Formats: sequence, structure tokens, C-alpha cells
Amino acid sequence: MRAESFGSCLSQLRGRFSDRTDFLAIKEQNTPMKILHTADLHLGKRFNDVSMLDDQKILLDQIIRIAEQEKPQVILLAGDIYQTSSPGSDAMELFNSFLTAVSALGIPVLMISGNHDSQIRISYLSRLLVKA
Repeated sequence: MRAESFGSCLSQLRGRFSDRTDFLAIKEQNTPMKILHTADLHLGKRFNDVSMLDDQKILLDQIIRIAEQEKPQVILLAGDIYQTSSPGSDAMELFNSFLTAVSALGIPVLMISGNHDSQIRISYLSRLLVKA
């Protein structure tokens, strides 16, 4: 499938995403698609040697509240989930809690890795994302 833009790509995908069962299957056709999009979370970031995790938890909680209110068909996380390719366990635990909460809402999550994200960490998360 070739698409000239992200919008045309979504319109081509709507209703027939893939034969693979681990991909999102969107059943509605000819209807607008509501996407909650965020990027560059950089979980685990430190600023002047001060952890930003408490603030990042507040941000993730706000994203969950927005998802509850807006009821998007999908949440798109576009890259740089973590600050480094080897995030601390506290950052990984925070993101795991976020994915668990989103999963409880029944909203699928699509995630694109960024240059700060480790393929190993993203592969680990993909097991959680398939359940969402």
C-alpha cells in the first residue's frame, strides 16, 4: 500500500488494517476516526539532577482522563517514550501503569519508537500493547 500523506494512509487503512491479528482492526468504515496523539514523553528525564517522574505521572494521568472523556478509537504514541535507551525501572514501571490503565479503557495503542527508545524495551512493551 502506498500513501502520499499520513491522512491518506489512514483513509486507506480504515476498515481493513491487516491480516495480522496483532494489529489494530478498525471495523467502522466511512466515519471519522478519533485519534489521541502524543509524542516525546521522555519518561525518566532528569533536569538539573532532579527527577521529572512526578510531573510525568501527572501528565500521563491527564492523558488517561482525556481518553476517558474523548473516547478515541486509538491512542498513538509517536516516539521517545523514554529519555534514554536504558530507562530506569521507575520510568518503566510508570509507563507500564499507564498502559495498564489504557488497556482497562479498551482503547488500542499504537506506538512508534523514537531515537531515544531501545528496540528491546519497545519489544517488551509490545506484549502489553497487543492486549490493549
